[in-house]
Amino acid sequence: MPEVMKNYGIKIRNNMCSCPWHEDKHPSMKVFKDGANCFSCGWNGDIFAFIMKMDNVDFKTAYKRLGGSYATYNSDKDRWRANNRLKAKQAEIERKTHQKKALKNAVGLTLTICREAAKIYEPLSDGWCYAMNNLPYIDHIWQLITDNQEIDELYVYRKCKEINKRFL
Repeated sequence: MPEVMKNYGIKIRNNMCSCPWHEDKHPSMKVFKDGANCFSCGWNGDIFAFIMKMDNVDFKTAYKRLGGSYATYNSDKDRWRANNRLKAKQAEIERKTHQKKALKNAVGLTLTICREAAKIYEPLSDGWCYAMNNLPYIDHIWQLITDNQEIDELYVYRKCKEINKRFL
């Protein structure tokens, strides 16, 4: 603390100095190795609090001004954990990408089946009506998937399976 205060031009004698935050005729601040205390105004703090008040800065800035660094030491165990978290996150992204692709393929196949069934079956027959009733829904689901919208994937899979079972 004495070194930091001297860098600000504060003269310390016998571990006492004039407080920088009010007028002093006689020194009223006791300076310790790791802090200071003013008996007049009541200010009390360590070197970080002193720099924060003197320069009107936050703790991070005061820490850096004192030569601190935010670089952290990573042990091999920490690196291993971080690497495993990264691998797990990548695996999850790949799984979701594969799942989305599989859903898109299933919906695309069902859409094609409904369109073809509407062409093959005679108009107003049961097969034609079933295909025409489901075609708008499947087309809507296709749009949601291509627009990356959230959908109930399980329900969509079940619906596609139900439609495909009818025609295949």
